Amino acid sequence: MSYGSDTGVNKGAGLAVEMIRTGARRIGLGLAAAMLAVWLGAGPAAAQLTVRGTEIVEASGRPFVMRGVNVHHAWAPERTPASLAAIAATGANVVRMVLSDGSRVLSDGARWRRNSPREVERILDQAERLKLVVILEVHDATGFGDPSPEAQGATHLGAFIPYWLSLKPVLEGREDRVIINIANEPFSVRDGPSPWFEAHRTAIVALRAGGLKHLLMVDGDGYGQDGRGTMRDRAAALLAADPLRNTVFSVHMYQVYGRPEAVTAYLDAFQAANLPLVIGEFGPDHMGDPVAEETILSEAARRRIGWLAWSWSGNSPKTSDLDMVERFDPSRPTPWGRRIIDGPDGLRASGRPAEAFDHPRRQPSLWRRLVARWR
Repeated sequence: MSYGSDTGVNKGAGLAVEMIRTGARRIGLGLAAAMLAVWLGAGPAAAQLTVRGTEIVEASGRPFVMRGVNVHHAWAPERTPASLAAIAATGANVVRMVLSDGSRVLSDGARWRRNSPREVERILDQAERLKLVVILEVHDATGFGDPSPEAQGATHLGAFIPYWLSLKPVLEGREDRVIINIANEPFSVRDGPSPWFEAHRTAIVALRAGGLKHLLMVDGDGYGQDGRGTMRDRAAALLAADPLRNTVFSVHMYQVYGRPEAVTAYLDAFQAANLPLVIGEFGPDHMGDPVAEETILSEAARRRIGWLAWSWSGNSPKTSDLDMVERFDPSRPTPWGRRIIDGPDGLRASGRPAEAFDHPRRQPSLWRRLVARWR
């Protein structure tokens, strides 16, 4: 089933309705109520983050340049409140939150715990008090199509549409401070063409038909690194397929970007095409392979491109050098943490809060607030 832009928004809306009905039958009455809220009591749109050429801009037209950190909420939710407070104190203006819709089946048969709308609302409320823009991403898609054990149980991003629509009651009214990153690193197809374009086009049109007006974020192909250039080559077409023309692209820079010239060539391509790009993840190395992190930081500063370091804390032993602080303790920064927080072009030097927090947020309708509380 396709939701491509060539079918038109009206057809996409009808298909989204059918997806909602199917999701309701499969997931239950609670999600059905949340999906129903998509279509009732929409109210006026809030001011929002939008793309303008290569930039993300706020309602006033001022560019919003991301300087932030990734947070492992799905795997360590009890650490999130303290982590957000500590990250805000570094000068960061954005966090990217790892979420799960509960669909990924691990090798031992277990699943990641589903993060509910009420749980997401608590994160957003705290981030708002701390003046942090929030990027929400669903991690269950990571590596879909990769036959290796690390990607076992990965979910196709199309399965996330009901989950995103179930969150709409807590997302509405936050279009100026919440970004929807549809799926983390959703494809890694080694042989043959990648479904990256068609799958994202389907998801974008369905989410727009469901009433989500937020800035959308799309990760690159090939575990986010876009090593084959799929996103680079098809980003313009995907942006054109968004009925609101409001999608930003996110590259994850690890070992594919071990040389400075690889970094600059990729950034050059998006700037030459006048397309918006952020560096959604990067680190000082990746499992022993080098990353040109100094070039990433200096070029992002020169070009005013946003970035988010991976990650605050909680990485596995083989990637523990990507932790910015030891054991979630902000008083124990790692070399990577010191570089990102206090180094040249780091968080303290370049983070600037969004203007959205200078005025009260538009509140959702009573109906939507009741639905959110129910969930």
